[in-house]
Amino acid sequence: MTRAQGPVRVIGGKVLDSTVLVAMAGRRLEALLVLDYAERTASTLLVPAPAVVDAYLELDSDEAAILAELLDSGVIVVDPLTADNAPAVAGRIPAPLLRAHEGRGLLALEVGHAALLATARGWPVVTCSTARWVGAEGVQVELINDK
Repeated sequence: MTRAQGPVRVIGGKVLDSTVLVAMAGRRLEALLVLDYAERTASTLLVPAPAVVDAYLELDSDEAAILAELLDSGVIVVDPLTADNAPAVAGRIPAPLLRAHEGRGLLALEVGHAALLATARGWPVVTCSTARWVGAEGVQVELINDK
């Protein structure tokens, strides 16, 4: 007997993009509620490595220190970008980002990686900006605050 292809549902998780990391480091309530929910329900918050880099580029030194603490909390897990997953990440970059950035750039890497993680697990991506997710096929997006 064979199983149908599709996402493997894993209990208890969400994928975060850099906009949510920036909001958490900036102590924005709606982002901190995502963290609180994960802690109370023992859920995993998975973050693609390019999102961490992108978030640090947006933060001042105090916010960067907060983000470092959050990343060390055990609730947030950073998924590395490796030679093994790079082809699949590249394949998940939405067409609008490919056209806008010629398939290059940190945002394209972040979205492609997050899309891969989310669709592989059947988890939603939590974001503060829906614009970056236009054209991301098969990705469920949870908006917490559009900017």
